[in-house]
Amino acid sequence: MVLGGWRALRRDDIKLLLAYGTVSQLGMMTALAGIGTKAAGLAAFALVLSHALFKSVLFFTVGIIDKGTGTRDLTQLHGPARRLPLLTAVAVVSAASMAGLPPLIGFVAKESALTAALDATHGAIPGITGWLVVAGLVAGSTLTVAYSARFVWGAFATKGDPAPPRDPPPSPHRPHCSSLPCSSPPSPSSAASSAAPGATSSSRTRAPSPAPSPSSSRCGTDSPPPSA
Repeated sequence: MVLGGWRALRRDDIKLLLAYGTVSQLGMMTALAGIGTKAAGLAAFALVLSHALFKSVLFFTVGIIDKGTGTRDLTQLHGPARRLPLLTAVAVVSAASMAGLPPLIGFVAKESALTAALDATHGAIPGITGWLVVAGLVAGSTLTVAYSARFVWGAFATKGDPAPPRDPPPSPHRPHCSSLPCSSPPSPSSAASSAAPGATSSSRTRAPSPAPSPSSSRCGTDSPPPSA
């Protein structure tokens, strides 16, 4: 219950945030069911019902945001509330119910849970054990308020201009022409003129060109040998 709420606060993926929040809520339901009283059982049922209502809406909200923006990272989401005002309103109400704010059904469930746990300290779970259960429920409810607020802020708030994308690093398998002297390949017209039947005698008797130096290679690839 407490660990799930703490992990939810440390997630940047809003879907994972809700998933860890579900872990926390399930821990709270299990604790209430373990008390064994009628009031605790009814409170656990109220938590199941409220959780099914608001969490289904929030997961659908995450799907719509992911489909529309291509990301679920709350550090990259920038102002969806301006483009999706209706979705924002529905999600805020659902998150408020998850946090247990009145007069929503989440408030009724959390209030019933805390009342049942306090009553159990005088009967079903007396002594320090009962107060440990109460402290766990209070801590879990506090963390629920915190990650509910983080969800609303991360999914819908305007956080400033997004950072510009970084240039991809150069590939290690392809050398850069800027670091090597590159020569242009011989043009097809010059190669064709040397092999044409009507070429002049000077072109047939001229001395062969010197061998290309290593610095005249084109991007690490040797030039073709000169024609005889």
